Parts: sequence; C-alpha cells; structure tokens
Amino acid sequence: MGKNVYIWFFLLALQACAVSSGKLLPQDRVQEAEQIAQAAGFKRYVIPSSPNKIWSYLSPAWGQPDLAASEATVYIEGDGVLETPSRAGAFLSRDPTPTPPLPLLLAADHHRLKPNHLVAYIARPCQFTLQTKQDKCESLDWLKERYGDKALASLSNALDILKAKQAISGFRLVGYSGGGTFALRLARTRTDVTSVATLAANLDHGVFFGRHFETHPPAPFDLVSGGIDLNRLVKEEHMVGGSDQIVFPEIAQTYLRKMKQMSPMAPVTVNVVPGLTHHDYEHWRKLWLKVLLAQ
Repeated sequence: MGKNVYIWFFLLALQACAVSSGKLLPQDRVQEAEQIAQAAGFKRYVIPSSPNKIWSYLSPAWGQPDLAASEATVYIEGDGVLETPSRAGAFLSRDPTPTPPLPLLLAADHHRLKPNHLVAYIARPCQFTLQTKQDKCESLDWLKERYGDKALASLSNALDILKAKQAISGFRLVGYSGGGTFALRLARTRTDVTSVATLAANLDHGVFFGRHFETHPPAPFDLVSGGIDLNRLVKEEHMVGGSDQIVFPEIAQTYLRKMKQMSPMAPVTVNVVPGLTHHDYEHWRKLWLKVLLAQ
C-alpha cells in the first residue's frame, strides 16, 4: 500500500502541472477533461439519459463480467462555470462545463489506488454536451434550474442506465460542491444508494443563498424537509473547508443540526478541515486519498 501511495502522490504532482485552474474556453475545458480521463484509462460515455444527456467517464473495470453485482462509486460534478470573469466584470457563462473537473480527478485517483473498483464520473446536465452539440440547453437550465427536478431526473435516469450496463448492485455517491446536493437528493429518492460523501457541498440552500446574491438564483430546496424515509437513511460523510468563503462551514453544520433534530441516530457526520478553501483542489485530492485508504 505504501508503494501505491507514493506513486499516487507522484502522479498528483505531475497532473498539477498540466491541469489548469483558470477559466478556459469551453472547448479547452472539454479537452482538459479528455486528457485527465485518458491518462487514467477512462472511457467517455455520453449517457442517453432523459430529459438531458449526461457526459460521463468510466474506469477500465466497467465491462468486466466478474464485477457484475458489485457496487459502483459515482463521482458527481459541481455546478461548473456559472460566471466568466473579464476586465468589465463577471458575465453569466454561456457554458457550465467545469474547469478543472475536480470529481473527475478524484475518480481517476480512486482508480489508480483501487483499480478493481467500478468507478464512474458523471457531469451535470449541459456540461460538456452543450459544447459538443450533443444536447440542447438554455442558460436558465444551469442557472435557475440547476438543482431542479429536471436535472434530478436526468441524473437518476443516468444511474439507471449505468446500473443496467454493468448489472451492479448499488451506488456509493460522491459529490463536490453542488454535486453534493444531488448526491443527497438521489439518496433520498432511490433505494440502491448505500452511502453518500460530499466535499464542499451546498447542503442548506436557505443558509447559502441568504449570504450569496445571484441574478438568477435557483428555486430554494431543503434537503431535510420533504418526506425523508427515516427507515432508509444511508451513511453520510460531509467534508467542508474551514476557510471556504463560498460554501462556508455553517452550511453543513446547520444541515447536521437539522438532521439530528429530526433523527438523533441519523448516520450523518460533518468534518470541518481547518484552512481548506473551496478551490484548493490539490488538498481536496489529498484529503480524499486518506478517506479511500481508510476504506
């Protein structure tokens, strides 16, 4: 295991030189993801989901018959690029494709550490597919409607297709930022999700949008209310940065407090990591490596 960790850190440092954290042009963001995926041996799969297609990358283990009935770990992308900076100020983005795609980096790291695991990365609706003209979207789809039922249906249908593709037994969901919102929403609405882990996730939209202003804010959504089945709670592990000024720690702590009030024995934990910020991608990767090593 020590040798694997050494190799992993070498690859992480090598990739840090190649992966940009700037707001690249949309076509460059697609190429960035392709390079990350190809370096890990992942294959692109545009999932024919509905209402929106979902761009994904699958680890080499997918398709191996001896892994049928196994659980798959699925990494869910964040909100992506919602604004494009310029000298005149920030403008609403014409394409939400992320840069860099942190969950894809996490998925690639997962595969290198545990190559026999079924690992998948799924983007959010309109990410990648809009730029490659494989789907049609309007800007409100990734702004006002980005946490809505249409997006949830697209992601849930994508999981159904992945499940049929490999005949897997269930899913471990890992969500970054806004992807954590969907990891929980999927766990609430499906019976095949066994655990949820989030990094810097927006878990309480009321608290989040009470501090942040957006021109086209999404409809408010409460992850605690809405008919949670207390007999079907799954393990939740939420990690937040102590210095995150975007998804600040109080968001996860408020969510935890609400969950414990509803169900004192709810299997939910929140880990606040001192000094960590929202876009400190390399430290998020190192933190997640520790989690994988402990599993």
